[in-house]
Amino acid sequence: MCALKTQSAIIMQSRGKATVEHDLAIPSPDAFELLIRVHAVALNPSDWMALDTFARPGAGAGYDFAGEVVEMGERVSDWAVGDRLAGFVHGCHAANYTIGAFREYLTADSELVIRLPDHVSFDAASTLGMGISTAAQALYQSLNLPLPVSNPTPIAQSILIYGGASATGSIAIQLAKLSGLHIITTCSEQNIPWMLSLGADEVVDYKQPDAVQQVVNLVRKNGLSTILNCIGTKPTAEFCYQCFTEPETTQHREYVYAPLMPLSTSAPMQNSLPATATINHRWKFVYTCFGKRFTTLTDHPAINGTWQPCREDKQFMVRFYRQFETLLKDRKIDFMPQEVKLGGLHTVLEGISLVREGKVHGKKLVYPILSCAIP
Repeated sequence: MCALKTQSAIIMQSRGKATVEHDLAIPSPDAFELLIRVHAVALNPSDWMALDTFARPGAGAGYDFAGEVVEMGERVSDWAVGDRLAGFVHGCHAANYTIGAFREYLTADSELVIRLPDHVSFDAASTLGMGISTAAQALYQSLNLPLPVSNPTPIAQSILIYGGASATGSIAIQLAKLSGLHIITTCSEQNIPWMLSLGADEVVDYKQPDAVQQVVNLVRKNGLSTILNCIGTKPTAEFCYQCFTEPETTQHREYVYAPLMPLSTSAPMQNSLPATATINHRWKFVYTCFGKRFTTLTDHPAINGTWQPCREDKQFMVRFYRQFETLLKDRKIDFMPQEVKLGGLHTVLEGISLVREGKVHGKKLVYPILSCAIP
């Protein structure tokens, strides 16, 4: 049981504004939850997007974390005090200060966290949660690829991962490679060596005027029917749609486009496929993996509204996390480069501004969280 009674956390005040608040009660875990002492948190673009678009006064901020178990709910049997773990929580979505990663202590579903091997640091692990969860939903639920294994058998299928140098893109490359696929990705020229080191088979500089044609040439024989867009803007969607390609000898039965962010318009995208071909647009909202009802207030028509509990999404993520633990243990996952910044919760707010202003590229900002009163 945690000996402390209060903690500090970053709490939403109004749209675009959050502050560090102190003397907040440390919650007790429910029957199937863990109480976790947070050792490190990492920033995502979602942190500033949530703050600026659908923040609710009183809501806790933050998603990604790593830490250790300090207390278990009465129905939890497979965790112990001191166990190391990482994950993400659904911060920012409700007027409840106990939900959110940017704090000293948090509660989480005991099935929806990732057990860490000893060789993985808290700083590195804090970068995993949202990135691997988003990539997993897209690759294995939307695109229906085989689950990753430590020693995959290559399969005759290519995938285009647009935005390979993004946090989700860098993990998606590794996961898709461990699923046996042939990986084509896009990034800027300076990130090409990094993409190759992660397992990409072909890398295209998206800034080149013939970048689309380069992708088409790479897949000419077998075609391209599977695309993951890790950026999700309209220009990147247009790029991806132009890359769908028929194979030379057979005909694909299905073309699937999975973006991390849906477009706000349903206007058709130009592509070179026959008129009879159908491109299926599949997008999943990562927060459905928690299996709980939630409401998002935003101007984006595809996101705004109330989302009902999805048992299937939670069951998938629980199963994937157990598989991902094996990949971590077998040292099959490389982490995105981290810039560790000291200063605790107060400097997290500064980091959110840096990400909002587009000043962070090819790395994750990570913040150790050190309580001044740990027993």
